[in-house]
Amino acid sequence: MMDIDDLHGVVRTVATTVRPGGWFVISMVHPCFPGNETGLSSWPPERSYFDEGWWTSTAHNPIGVRIRGGASHRTLST
Repeated sequence: MMDIDDLHGVVRTVATTVRPGGWFVISMVHPCFPGNETGLSSWPPERSYFDEGWWTSTAHNPIGVRIRGGASHRTLST
């Protein structure tokens, strides 16, 4: 969910496919931690937690998703 650009489309599709009373469960990285020496932030290092949108980062793992595919950062409230 955190790396999908069309969040509204995903939620709309889930709503049409889950049976009434059914469950939809997701697991994702919590987007509010700024990172440290063992892991970088879930938003662009030069921006803030409140700056939502797509981004890439050369500072992240060179074989990871943040540099190869980018990510769509959203706040928890989104």
